[in-house]
Amino acid sequence: MKETEVSPGVVIQQEQQAPSTILPAQSVFKYNLAPEVLNDLEQWDAVVGSSAQVNSGLATHTSLNAAIAFVVSGGAIMVLRGTVTENVIVNKEVFIQGQGRGTVINGTVEFQNTSNYSTMQNMKLRNNLTLDSGTTGLYVITCFQANGFNILDYGVDNSIDIFQE
Repeated sequence: MKETEVSPGVVIQQEQQAPSTILPAQSVFKYNLAPEVLNDLEQWDAVVGSSAQVNSGLATHTSLNAAIAFVVSGGAIMVLRGTVTENVIVNKEVFIQGQGRGTVINGTVEFQNTSNYSTMQNMKLRNNLTLDSGTTGLYVITCFQANGFNILDYGVDNSIDIFQE
């Protein structure tokens, strides 16, 4: 059984099933996500990686928060394989793409009400995920979350497709 807090103090229980992915036309499809393009790091507005990757020019930022601050609303961010240790605050519309379970966010992730129509996909979350009141059209898809952490969706019309492990 999976428990999801749908509003303060209200928790629903659901049998865990393999999630289905519905891709949002307005955010996912505006980027060409073919495998050869995912590896073309020049197409991204910001690339998050280790200090060594930044020093080599492979990445532009070591912090996801810094990358979010850097890109304009509607920007695209690639998070390379590795662990990002910080509490992430998404405060504008962004498209955040990871490289699978090898991309780990070791901290909370909060989508604020100014982040409508953002997408986060293809990474592992090792803490709570919060979609604040007033958020709408958010997609957190094809992600993994460590057991024992919460998914808190206080918004409307958000799509959450997370495997809890």
